[in-house]
Amino acid sequence: SKSQCCEMDGCLNLGEHTSCSAVPKYFDVESIGAEATESEFDTKCCKDKPKCGSWSSCGLGLKPKAEDTSCDPAGCDDDQCCEKFGCFLLSQDHQMTCNSASRMVDPLQGSTAAIAFEFDAKCCKDKP
Repeated sequence: SKSQCCEMDGCLNLGEHTSCSAVPKYFDVESIGAEATESEFDTKCCKDKPKCGSWSSCGLGLKPKAEDTSCDPAGCDDDQCCEKFGCFLLSQDHQMTCNSASRMVDPLQGSTAAIAFEFDAKCCKDKP
């Protein structure tokens, strides 16, 4: 049979025992049929991961990461391209609370830049 007599070459065969050398690259499944030698694997069988670029749809309390941050090959999203900051970060990750029982964290201030000692003044409001 063909599989017993012929040795497969190219990206499909190389992909079983070779990986892309650069971290922000991934094996491109669309290259499976391409012919390549081991020294050509990176250029013919691998693809650069997409970058966050100017990802600007970060939600409340999130800010964009650096534009050159790599994402999954399937595409970028908030989890990969955004990071928490300010009031949202302080209340969620550091469990900061308002100084008084008569005050509450203001959900509208999630993206307000604040450091710990400013938390009550910038991130809290009086309870209704």
